Amino acid sequence: MDRAWVRPPARLVAGSGLTPRLLVAGQVPRALDLIRQHVIDFPRDAFALAPACGVFGAIGFSGRIGREAELLAFLEPLVSHYGDDWWFATVHAFALIETGRWDRGRQLAERALEQRPSTPHGAHTLVHALFEAGADDEAVDFLDGWLAGSDRASVLHCHIWWHYALVLMAVSRHDDAWQAFRNNCLPGATTSPPITVFSDSTSFMWRSALAGRPRDLDVWQQVREFYEARFPQPMVFVDAHVGLLYAALGETEQLQACVAQLQELGDAAQLPAGTTGANLTRAYAAFENDDWATAIDVLEPLIPQVVRIGGSRAQRDLMTNTLLAAYVKADRPDDARAFLERVTDRQPSRPVAGLVAA
Repeated sequence: MDRAWVRPPARLVAGSGLTPRLLVAGQVPRALDLIRQHVIDFPRDAFALAPACGVFGAIGFSGRIGREAELLAFLEPLVSHYGDDWWFATVHAFALIETGRWDRGRQLAERALEQRPSTPHGAHTLVHALFEAGADDEAVDFLDGWLAGSDRASVLHCHIWWHYALVLMAVSRHDDAWQAFRNNCLPGATTSPPITVFSDSTSFMWRSALAGRPRDLDVWQQVREFYEARFPQPMVFVDAHVGLLYAALGETEQLQACVAQLQELGDAAQLPAGTTGANLTRAYAAFENDDWATAIDVLEPLIPQVVRIGGSRAQRDLMTNTLLAAYVKADRPDDARAFLERVTDRQPSRPVAGLVAA
């Protein structure tokens, strides 16, 4: 179906474009209000709708705990307007997956890929559905074929290869996972956005250590140099990963300074996620110091709050797996099992050393 592009009304594009200027200026709530107003009258204006969608969109980075359900509720009334449109199918599918309805999300992602087999958004969405279902082998098989013809210049290049590295790790192909990661995710290996390169790099390397692989401190240092050159100020989602960097490198002073800065900004309501980033950094510092009790005490009440940082369920499993690793290292297997039993709507693999034995 051909999408019916429309010219936005004056209230949305005042001057050179009011909503884009608000987004760039950091006035995300006001921009989101304008988008909501606009799609009432112009529901098929995908250019206006897109900035509100996804886990890195205006709703995804709102810092609200209920943002996943909020995004789905925002999109559902638009379904009838888009029909079988492949782009909207990927957006709608992702919102369904993030609220636990990954079977329906998979159907929509597969439909989008039938129409546009090469679309990175469709491939990315399908991989999330497979991840949530714990279908690691199926995800590997799909990506083995799809990535062979993928475009390295795609904005999602790094991130889809990150997913591939994670599922390779999940099926215990650690050397292949590292090769995929090194060649496609590290600074200098991809032209993807810096936020993706940094968060995916730190996340993969931390998870690899949780799975029992030794750290490559030279690579961590490479990512540190990239971070310090690209992110002079705190930034949503990046805040939730910077602690991993300094913890892995044993930079105690940098860790303490990071906690202090994020705490101050969070207390001043200058970060959408409040003090979540500060607390995550405290947990990573404790974990790296083998202070399992403190890491657990910080992470346990924080897990329901981490949705505030943005990102997907798959990305936030970094925090979940760190808590599970702390349980294992603290010889608390019953707590690890009880925690997993509470996650009743999810089936992803947990490559955490010692977890099976627990």
